[in-house]
Amino acid sequence: WYVYTVYEEKSFSKAAKRLFVSQPSLSAMVKKVESDYDITIFDRTTTPISLTPEGEYYISAAKKILRLDADMRQHFRECSKGLNGSVMFGGASFFCANMLSGIIRQFQSEYPDIHIGWQELRNDELASQILQKKIDFAFEVDKIETDGITSLKFGSEELILTVPTTFVTNAHLRSCCFRPGDMSNGVHSIYEAEPIDVGLFRDVPFVFLREGND
Repeated sequence: WYVYTVYEEKSFSKAAKRLFVSQPSLSAMVKKVESDYDITIFDRTTTPISLTPEGEYYISAAKKILRLDADMRQHFRECSKGLNGSVMFGGASFFCANMLSGIIRQFQSEYPDIHIGWQELRNDELASQILQKKIDFAFEVDKIETDGITSLKFGSEELILTVPTTFVTNAHLRSCCFRPGDMSNGVHSIYEAEPIDVGLFRDVPFVFLREGND
């Protein structure tokens, strides 16, 4: 740093003032560096002082070191703010297929320097994967009640029951049904229909997600 300041100021006296040291002390520190490398960095016979060929190489290397130092400091500042590094998400296959891609796109647009990965896991695997530090975040339909894990509500979703029009039960649920075209027009997201008692369909066979992927 002392040598580089002399190079920038092209004067020992100006560099000494900038560094708040005496000129003899600065000269001694520069000579110590020259002695360590067995070279002469500055041609002291010119006005202003100039670099020798060895000095040109030394300053070129010093610039690379200073850039590397600046890059490292910036990297660590960003890491301390959570703006760099990597993040691993986890979630059930249904969530990963239908919702995670949109979340990742938004996250990457805001934090382009963070590498994102994800794993499809059963819901009953998520807590253990977090505790083992294999994933950083998990998306679960229920609150995870496990020591060492903090759960926050991410959002809510609507569940729409879709059944054939021939079901006899439909006759008793006219006020809850959507009209043709409502789904494609997005009306279902704002339409406040009456909630349905799923018990009405207790005898109807349903296709469910695999156990553990609720």
